[in-house]
Amino acid sequence: MNLRVNLIDEHEIRDCSVITSRFLIFVLAGLVLAVILSVLGWAFFTSQRNATALKEETWKWGRIEADFKRAQTLATRRQAIERVASDLDGWRNARISWRDELTALATAMPETLQLTDLRMMSEISVSPAAAPGAAPAKPPELSASLRLIGKTSSPTAEADVARLRDVFSAHPFTNTVDSAVIPQGAFRLDPASNAGLAGRLFEIVCTYRVKTLK
Repeated sequence: MNLRVNLIDEHEIRDCSVITSRFLIFVLAGLVLAVILSVLGWAFFTSQRNATALKEETWKWGRIEADFKRAQTLATRRQAIERVASDLDGWRNARISWRDELTALATAMPETLQLTDLRMMSEISVSPAAAPGAAPAKPPELSASLRLIGKTSSPTAEADVARLRDVFSAHPFTNTVDSAVIPQGAFRLDPASNAGLAGRLFEIVCTYRVKTLK
């Protein structure tokens, strides 16, 4: 009878398999390292490519920056000029042609009346800017008035002054005048020493239609 006794410790026994666990660990570690290096390499390559592209775009911007700023300045100036031109157009369309008004007045003026003062007044009213979200503010408006001051010694002075007032209710004044009135107390005795008993002073105030500047 043959007996075989194994005197080698268990941890000293060699593994006879072709692939050992230690080898697998080395292989997996190598694969992980390769993946990490690949990712880092790709990240580095991408960052370098982006940096190159950024430098190129910066160089391009440096070439056109001056032209761009010049174009912005010109655009701002153009907008300002357009606003001024628009305001001038609005003023031209809304303004009162005093030459035409005075020419028509001279034609219709009664011979018995003498003007001593003629006052033409214009005023532009601008609404406050609208609050955010509120309705847009009204465009600017032009209001105008004409004040006639004169004297007469005609026996029909009161009728003559009333006739002059009524001139503004006829063509061509009906296109522009809203109202013409003789203010209370404006038709009165002339206090001048040389005026005589028939001497009278008068005033007529004409209010023109309000026009929008647009």
